[in-house]
Amino acid sequence: MVGNDLESGVGGANRFGMRSAWTSRSSNYPAEPANGDQRPDLEIKLSHEGFDAFDEINASG
Repeated sequence: MVGNDLESGVGGANRFGMRSAWTSRSSNYPAEPANGDQRPDLEIKLSHEGFDAFDEINASG
């Protein structure tokens, strides 16, 4: 799951057992995880980094 909201996107994916990537491009949501559920597996800071993140996720299974 790739998203910009640590609470509902990343947190929801992590609680469901999915891998998560967070893109910190929005100032509408908190920029720091409030708890362990909200810690993404990957952080994408620039849009082109997303392609490398997908490769990394796929390679790790």
